[in-house]
Amino acid sequence: MISELRRILSNNRGALAEDMLGGAALCVMLLCGLWISAPF
Repeated sequence: MISELRRILSNNRGALAEDMLGGAALCVMLLCGLWISAPF
């Protein structure tokens, strides 16, 4: 996790924005999956 953040921070701005968008999309999908699978 830390190495991933370090790699992202070492990239240029364009790659940083791309990785942030990808990470955000991944987090949203993960949260949606957890929310849907939750009993409540």
